[in-house]
Amino acid sequence: MITRALFVISVVLCSSIDVELASASEPSESLLNADRALASQSHSIGFVAAAAQTPEAELAAIEKNFAQVQITKDPKTIEALSAVMAADFYSFNPTRGVRITKKQLLDAVASPKYVVTSMDFPPFFIHVYGSTAIAEGTNTSTATWDGQNAGGSFVWFDVFEKRNGRWIWIVSQSSKADEKIAADIHCEKFICTTSHPGFSLK
Repeated sequence: MITRALFVISVVLCSSIDVELASASEPSESLLNADRALASQSHSIGFVAAAAQTPEAELAAIEKNFAQVQITKDPKTIEALSAVMAADFYSFNPTRGVRITKKQLLDAVASPKYVVTSMDFPPFFIHVYGSTAIAEGTNTSTATWDGQNAGGSFVWFDVFEKRNGRWIWIVSQSSKADEKIAADIHCEKFICTTSHPGFSLK
């Protein structure tokens, strides 16, 4: 449910992604270890509401808290958000063709340039498939990036996986409504490496 910070950062990255890709590197072991340590703290920080007992309620709490933190920028909530995101989390904007990392997303949310004054989420879809779950919906927001309008209507799709009894956010996709889908993808090396060569059919 990135309002969406993903849309904002993808616009910024589109103009500088080639430079960033040239110096991009894989995440260090220390970063992965830090992620694991944060994960063990998430419940004590209280990111997921105590009243959230069903899987659907837990996932809805993650979505709501992430939306809220874009307005409040509360450091403890951002820290807790990091704890429920996978180390290799990525978010994709299909209209900009930009795939961003967990760090890029959290940096955008925390940035003073990103100002969100309101959000509205109509009823959205959550479905649990065993240890995997998806959340899908739309939202509108009033927001600016560095003084420029960054609000509007958005469509989004989030994927979660249950690991060690906790829901972990692994993938997000979001774009501004009514924009044309991009043909190319831009991203940092470690989240852009393909796992399949592709194929052609005739």
